[in-house]
Amino acid sequence: MNTKVFQSSNLTSGVYDAASGMVTLTFNSGHVYTGKVPEPAWNGLCQAVSPGQYFHKEIQPHYTFTRLEGDPDASR
Repeated sequence: MNTKVFQSSNLTSGVYDAASGMVTLTFNSGHVYTGKVPEPAWNGLCQAVSPGQYFHKEIQPHYTFTRLEGDPDASR
């Protein structure tokens, strides 16, 4: 598993499992989402100057994410 702590106004951290292609992203809001993305997309996110912008432009429109139950605001 690859773990990345982001210096971003939007994303806090991410964990990527290359074997399954699953990524778990934690946002500064406290929301946690998981989804399946190809490794090049994860690598692009990790190398992006603005990880939040990269996520919203290159990942979110193309892949499905699920908000995790442990998310403090999941019931909203």
